[in-house]
Amino acid sequence: MKLFVAMLSLSLFVCVLRSPASSSLAAPDLSGVGNIVHPSPTPSPITPLPSATPATTETPAPTATPAPTAARTATPRPRCTTACQITGRVTNTSGFPIPNTRVNVYRSPENFIVGSGVTDANGNYTFTVASGTYKFFFNPPFTTMVAEWYADKASINSANVVSVAGNTTVNAVLAGR
Repeated sequence: MKLFVAMLSLSLFVCVLRSPASSSLAAPDLSGVGNIVHPSPTPSPITPLPSATPATTETPAPTATPAPTAARTATPRPRCTTACQITGRVTNTSGFPIPNTRVNVYRSPENFIVGSGVTDANGNYTFTVASGTYKFFFNPPFTTMVAEWYADKASINSANVVSVAGNTTVNAVLAGR
């Protein structure tokens, strides 16, 4: 905003210098230049809008009833109503838990995130999701550990898809750098 005001001021200065009236001592009229509106320090009173004039009270002409439309032929996709619990444990290659590891759950094949959380002190995590297919990303809090997708995959495109139709366990073993 400061840059805009500075450029506007410079442009006005150059215009004033080039104008034939610049030799006079009177200041040029700059009202409305740049259309910058400054809020007033006191609020202006709110004036009510004029009320609309009522329309004529004549009864509208009768209209035809629309013809019935054909029934929908496509069946809607069924909604998942089963709440499934996904639990798991994140450990290092020695079997020790990795607390505070960020675990992200992505719905597959759309690859949008449906859950995110961190592991507890024992490396455990829990999510409740609808039945479906998911991908998991594990991001440890230490830079000495490697972040990865489930089953040691490097990207969301190569990540293993886990089908969830009931309570499911998804454990992860993260390697060091």
